[in-house]
Amino acid sequence: MGKSLKGKELGIGISQRTDGFYMGRVTDRNGKRISKNFKKLQDCRKWVSDMQFEKEHGNVLRGDNPTVESWFNYWYEKLKKPFWKPNTQSANLTRWLRHIKPVIGDMLIKDVKPIHCSEVFEVMLENGMKKNTMQCVREVMHGFFESAVENSFITFNPVTKSVKIPVEEEPKIRFLTVQEQKDFLERSKNTANYNFFAFALQTGMRVSEILALTWDDVDFKKNKICVNKTLFQDTDKKIKVGTPKSKTSIRAVPLTEEAKKLLVAQKEKNAKLKVISLKYKNNIFLNTHGVLNTRSSLNTLLKAYCKKYNVDVFSMHSLRHTYATRCIEAGIRPKTLQVILGHSSITITMNLYVHATEEANEKEILKLENYLKVV
Repeated sequence: MGKSLKGKELGIGISQRTDGFYMGRVTDRNGKRISKNFKKLQDCRKWVSDMQFEKEHGNVLRGDNPTVESWFNYWYEKLKKPFWKPNTQSANLTRWLRHIKPVIGDMLIKDVKPIHCSEVFEVMLENGMKKNTMQCVREVMHGFFESAVENSFITFNPVTKSVKIPVEEEPKIRFLTVQEQKDFLERSKNTANYNFFAFALQTGMRVSEILALTWDDVDFKKNKICVNKTLFQDTDKKIKVGTPKSKTSIRAVPLTEEAKKLLVAQKEKNAKLKVISLKYKNNIFLNTHGVLNTRSSLNTLLKAYCKKYNVDVFSMHSLRHTYATRCIEAGIRPKTLQVILGHSSITITMNLYVHATEEANEKEILKLENYLKVV
């Protein structure tokens, strides 16, 4: 046990140097001696305590009661990351870092109860997180705890049925009415990103898919676009290109005459750019700086539009919903729409766009009434 310069006991692994600084010393799990100096005694004590805790619980292969963080790191790096696509890796790591780790990361895995898992979602709800985001976080949390059960670190998965996502009301899907769509396109006609917005409304593609589009994805002769990649931001905020998360997302999207005109206009626009990043020279929708926009920057532009014209707020994803709504209003079958949108299940298509199908059904019933009239 070390002592201060005045002879006071400081605790195991702590001593005071002649210059007044406190030195903490620990031995890591590999037997290596580590030391660090601190100006304040309380900081030194905390460091020694944290290092000792990490030594005892940080290595999941050498103990039987790791922390949640150390188990997640092992599960992610060794058991999942090698089999996940880059965009899936980034998304799940972000869910852990932003939502799960701050709440239960420091706990010992055997101490975690369902009530602690529920707290993760309570905090997310307070921070305004949406139901879909919370559902994805639940899947990650359930996954690494289930793996801990399989490896006998815990006897049951604390993400039980009682751990529910506390969403009071299902948010309504925002889509543009026909008049709102006309107004938006007319007002945006001379803006830098008109082609992008109009193209989204003509194809129903996800914003990440449009950003990743390259000229070799376009087939003008067969009037189609091959969707085979997506753009995403890694945890380090770097823009990367990856493959879509599901097989159904890889698809051919019909190219309307209007969409073809927009592509031609964009090509002419790109040719006038003074500088184009070599990294994105084959991408279609470049901004005025010769690089790609981000989802957040595009949504910021839409938010500014809504504020300027006193319109209910909508996002880039709302343009995808708008496309689907127009398709259903035009009589396109839900199964066909499922393929165009790249949904993995027809249920997803029907649940998302039930508002449009209900309105379409009402019109069909009115037609039926006319056919049934005999007098």
